[in-house]
Amino acid sequence: MFAGLSYVNLRSVELLFDHRDLGFIHEKHFTSSIGGLRPLGFFEGVSLLILIFVSMPLQYIFGVTIVSAIIVPIHGALFLISFIYMIMGDRRRVYIVLLKIQLRYGPWFLKLLFQKLSLFETQHLKQRRVINKPILRDILAGKGLGDLKFGMDRDAVKALLGEPDEKEQLSYAEDGNDNSESWHYDSYELSLSFDEEDDWRLVAIAITARSYQLQGLQPIRLTKEQLEEELEAIGVTDFVFEDHSTDESPAHELLASDSLAMNFWFDEDKCSEVQWGPFYNEDDSVIWPE
Repeated sequence: MFAGLSYVNLRSVELLFDHRDLGFIHEKHFTSSIGGLRPLGFFEGVSLLILIFVSMPLQYIFGVTIVSAIIVPIHGALFLISFIYMIMGDRRRVYIVLLKIQLRYGPWFLKLLFQKLSLFETQHLKQRRVINKPILRDILAGKGLGDLKFGMDRDAVKALLGEPDEKEQLSYAEDGNDNSESWHYDSYELSLSFDEEDDWRLVAIAITARSYQLQGLQPIRLTKEQLEEELEAIGVTDFVFEDHSTDESPAHELLASDSLAMNFWFDEDKCSEVQWGPFYNEDDSVIWPE
C-alpha cells in the first residue's frame, strides 16, 4: 500500500481520465521538472489498476494467485524506479514525497507543490535568458551592432550569440587564399563574416530584420526615396547608386554610403538587407573599435 499511495500512481490514474494530458509521452515533458516521471507514472498506474481490479478479485474471489505473483513485484519495482529517478533528479523533492505519504490528501498537495516549483523554475530560467540576451538593436557605423563589435574573434562572438545556425567557408582567390567564413543566425536574421587575413576577426555584418535601427531609423522595408530622406535627416548625403538587376533578381539595386561604410540593398524598391563593416585608414588598415 506504500506504493499505492505514491503521487506517481494517482497522477497516472488521473491521466487516464483527463484527455488534456494524454500527450504525456512527449519529448517536451522530459525537459520539465517532473516530466520524466510521467512515463514511469503511466506504467506504474496501469500496474496499480491491474493489481486492484484484476489480480485482487482473482485471488480473493476465485483463488487464482498467478496474476498477483506477477503484477505485485512489477508494481513494486516501478515504484522504486520512479523513487530513484526522483532522488537522482532533485534530492530536495524526496523529502516532500516522504512528507506527503503521511498526509491524507498528500497526492494533491504534492501535485500542487510540484506545479509551483516547476512554474518558479520556468520563470527563473526566462529571467536568466532575458538578462543574458545580447543587445543587438542599434546599427553602429564602423563599430558593429549593439554588443557585437568589429574585431571580435569567433570565440567571443560564439560566447555572445551561441552557435550559428549555418556556417559557410568562402575563398575569394583562385589560389585558395583570402579565405572567409560566414555565420548565419536565423532567429536574429543576422549574418557575420570573419576573414583569415584579419586573424579571423569579425569584419562584416548583414541584417534583414526591420527591428534593427540606425540612429533611430529602421532601414529595412523603406523605399529608396524614404531611406534617402531619412539618411539626409541625420546628415548622410554621400549616396552612390548602382543597379545590380539580373534576370533572376530583377529590380535588385544598391545604395551605398562611404561615410557610413554601409550598403543598403533593395529588391522591388524596398530595402531588404543592410551590410556594413569597420572604417579604414588611408593606408587601408582597419580601424578596430575600442
